[in-house]
Amino acid sequence: MATELIRDTTIVTADDAGSMLYDAALVVRDRRIAALGPTPELLRRFPDAERVDGRPELPRPPGLDVGTR
Repeated sequence: MATELIRDTTIVTADDAGSMLYDAALVVRDRRIAALGPTPELLRRFPDAERVDGRPELPRPPGLDVGTR
């Protein structure tokens, strides 16, 4: 089961408030979002995950359609 941790990024949530998480991390396991939250917390919780630097752009997990219609 491959686990990736995209760290140090900005996450735009799909909640009603349109919340944004800054300096956050996103954990993807088996092409599904397993966790999101502050980077330091998720680095501690998932020490064996492959780490991906999320600073260049907003993360888009494979298979996730972020388009609006």
